[in-house]
Amino acid sequence: MARFVRLSTFFVWLGAAAVCGAGILLSAFYLYLAPQLPDAAQLRTTQLQTPMRIFSSDNKKLAEFGEKRRSPVGIEEIPTTLTSAFIAAEDNRFYEH
Repeated sequence: MARFVRLSTFFVWLGAAAVCGAGILLSAFYLYLAPQLPDAAQLRTTQLQTPMRIFSSDNKKLAEFGEKRRSPVGIEEIPTTLTSAFIAAEDNRFYEH
């Protein structure tokens, strides 16, 4: 009986040490990454890098210059097949939660 108590005490201390070690490891990981993380307010006001567009006098686009050629679109402008593909990749309850 004493051997069982000693063994169970050892495993309790081993579990407590594992929990503390995991806590220290997670805290160190967070403290390593925290200076590199942006502020939440900055994430809300992020602007996309859009290319410079050259238009003619009759408002026709002649050229686009830029490293990243992207422009924001509304959800209603996205084709339904693309939306369905993303939902199929995620889950069926995408719009419910």
